[in-house]
Amino acid sequence: MKRRFGWILLLAAVLCLAAAAAETEGDFNYEILENGTAIITYWNGDESNPQITVPGTIGGVTVTAIDKDVFNISKFKVEVTLPDTITFLGDRALGKGSTKVQVVRCGLNSTTAKTMAASDNQYFYPTERPEIQLCWESETTLGLQYVAVDMVTLEIPEGVTAIKARAFADMESLATLVLPDSVTRIENNAFYGCHNLSLTLPDHIQTLEDQWYGTTVKNLNLICTPGSETARLLDAAGIAYTAPVKTGVTIRWVGSVLTLTDVEPDQTEIVVPEGVAAIKAEAFRWAEALRHVTLPSTLETVEPGVRDTLDGFDSIRIPDGADVEEQAFEGVGTNRVVIPEGVTTLDSAAFAACPNLLLVELPSSLHDLPDDLLSGSPFARVRAPAGSEAYAWAEAKGILAD
Repeated sequence: MKRRFGWILLLAAVLCLAAAAAETEGDFNYEILENGTAIITYWNGDESNPQITVPGTIGGVTVTAIDKDVFNISKFKVEVTLPDTITFLGDRALGKGSTKVQVVRCGLNSTTAKTMAASDNQYFYPTERPEIQLCWESETTLGLQYVAVDMVTLEIPEGVTAIKARAFADMESLATLVLPDSVTRIENNAFYGCHNLSLTLPDHIQTLEDQWYGTTVKNLNLICTPGSETARLLDAAGIAYTAPVKTGVTIRWVGSVLTLTDVEPDQTEIVVPEGVAAIKAEAFRWAEALRHVTLPSTLETVEPGVRDTLDGFDSIRIPDGADVEEQAFEGVGTNRVVIPEGVTTLDSAAFAACPNLLLVELPSSLHDLPDDLLSGSPFARVRAPAGSEAYAWAEAKGILAD
């Protein structure tokens, strides 16, 4: 009898301890965890209230966990705003299936947002951007799922990696949009119905799904950095775009080669961007005002036909490492050509038959200059570093500049 009485006292003590561990504050029951933070164990508020805010602290300690089934509320569609400190969400903590919480809000770069990635409910609205809905596809892939349709301008936060299908569908009021550098994928019909939109794309998009901007979009202005990964995709698909800063030149991927294809007619001086590896023969055809051209160090090939379009240029600066093919500038009408240090060879007749050519500046790195380099260019003179092979070559031919 004494033994049975002892067990009854022990059971009563355990129940008292359990009851002491459960606390209530406002609409929430909670318990204090071993680490000194709180877990919300039950919500006892009015189920007809569509908006619920979980406090960041309760009972004087930080809330870090939501227990299972806390917001697994049947029949009611509610909005739940979570603090930024949540590290644990129990099973069905935010509901599941037909009882899933309709709207979850939390800080975009918060601990809670990362916790959402592994939860039953991976959709949330960042409190900093309440007009957009995001979705964790994985713990590293954050998709833009939905945007309020009445937006005129919009800032998409850094960290979004994917624009989901129809994310911007039918947003006819949206006029300008700049996607963050973190975006690497745009899905089908993401911009369906977005007429008159100016869209700036980041440089490192890896996937543009078929019909990513829809088939009925009118007056879509795409802005993209020439030579970027994104530009390569657009060029391969034959989609036109403009550079973010006016450069006066048009650059396209031709196969695997970034190529200068066109120069605007009103340009008097251009610097061909780094990354360009080839120049189309007709690139300068309509650039009648152009007088000075600086070519990039990445240039590998200058098509022979370029010479037909360079008449009247005052100067051409050829980059280190360029392959100036045989007769590449034969007959060109420029007055001055600058070959920088680092160029080691010039092919036969590279600057032959140039009646307007007055000065060629050659570097000390040149070797084995062809005898006919300036054949038929009667007024051309050469300037080169004293003691260099180019200096000796020009001196021997009597064409050394004063």
